[in-house]
Amino acid sequence: MASGQKDFVNFSNYDVLGFDMDYTLARYKLVPFFKMVYHGACEYLVKEKKYDATIFHDLEKERDLIYKGLLLDFETGHILKLGHDGVILRAVHGTKKLTPDELVAAYGPGRKFPHYETWTKYGHTKPNSSWRFFENYFDIPGLVAFARILDHFREKGALESQKTYEDVWADVHESLFELYTFPHFKGREFEVGQAVETLEADRDYLMGNNVDLMNFFRKETGKADPKVIYFGDNLWADAWPSHSAGWDAVLILEEMDAEGYAVSDGTVPGHDLERQDDLDKPLTVKPKRYEHSSLVTEEELQWMVSDFWGSIFIDDLQAERSGNTLQDLKMNTAYGDLISRYSTICVPSIEYLAGVPVDHDFARFSQVDGCARGFHPGRPKSLIVPQ
Repeated sequence: MASGQKDFVNFSNYDVLGFDMDYTLARYKLVPFFKMVYHGACEYLVKEKKYDATIFHDLEKERDLIYKGLLLDFETGHILKLGHDGVILRAVHGTKKLTPDELVAAYGPGRKFPHYETWTKYGHTKPNSSWRFFENYFDIPGLVAFARILDHFREKGALESQKTYEDVWADVHESLFELYTFPHFKGREFEVGQAVETLEADRDYLMGNNVDLMNFFRKETGKADPKVIYFGDNLWADAWPSHSAGWDAVLILEEMDAEGYAVSDGTVPGHDLERQDDLDKPLTVKPKRYEHSSLVTEEELQWMVSDFWGSIFIDDLQAERSGNTLQDLKMNTAYGDLISRYSTICVPSIEYLAGVPVDHDFARFSQVDGCARGFHPGRPKSLIVPQ
C-alpha cells in the first residue's frame, strides 16, 4: 500500500512530531510509583483532612482498582466500567462489588450511565461535570484512597451524606495536587516567566494554546497547514486534544504490553507479516506467539491485569448483552471505543516505534464500530479469535 493513503500513517509525511514526557519518553517503575503516590495521598488525608488513619492500608490489597478506564460517578459514588454504548458492565461502591440488581436499582433497567454521550464528547473539559475518568497513573492510586474512605463510611455506619461523594474526591484530589507541586520535585528548580504572544524556537513554555502553537509551526515550516502528529499515553490529555486540533495521535498504552499482543504486522524482526485483506475483521490467523516486551516486569503484569474488571478492550458481559459472542472479537468497552475514536494508532511503547523504519506505513483506526486495525505491532491478545 502506498504511503499517504488515508488508511495508513507514515511518520515521514508529517511536518511536526510532538512527544509527551511522562509514560511516553520517560518510563517509571510502576509498582513503586503506585505505592509512593498512594501513601503520599493517604498521609495528607490523615494529617490535613483529618481522616482516620485506620481507613488506609496496604495498596496491594486493593490493586484491582489500579485499572485504566474506570469512571467515578459523583451522583452515586459508584466506580464503573462502561460498555461502548454507555451500559454499565461492572461496578463497585468503595471496594464492594455491586450486583446486577444493585445496578438496576441505581441506573434503571437499561443500566446506562446517564451522562455517557456528554462524557465521550467533552471528557474532563466540561465544567461542573458529575464524573471523574481515570486513565493515567498519576491519579489512579487516589481512586483506591477514595474507595477506602467509602468502605469506612459503610463499616462504621456513618452517614455518607455528611460529605458528598464529590466532596470526598475533592479531598483526595487535593492530596494528589499537593503531592505533585514543584517543592516535591527535589533537585529541580522552576522559574515561571511572563505571558508571551508569540513563540520562539529553543525556548521552554508552559500552558499555552493551539492557536499560538500552530502559528509557530507555520512560521517554522513555511507551510500554511503543517501536518502534526502527537505521541502520548493519555486519551483525554493527549489523544482527544490532538484529534480536536486536527492532528493525528499515537497512543502509548502499556496495557497492550501487560495483556500481550500478536506480533503480526511485519514490523518486528523474526515475526512474519500476517495481514489479512480486511483489516477491520478479527485476526483469525493464530500468531506465532504473544509478546510481552522486557519493558514490563512480571510484578507489573500482575498489577495491570484484573480478574474482576477484565480486559480494557473487550468484555464478555457486553458481548453477552448484545447477543454476540467473543468469537466476534470487536472492541466493546467504552475505553476501547475512545481509543479507536480519538487515536490514530495505538502501540505498547515508544521503544517499539524506535525500532521501526520512520517511513513505515501503519494501518490506522477506521470509523468501523469496534475497529482494532490501528493496534501495532498487532492486536491485543483479547481481540484475537482463539484457534
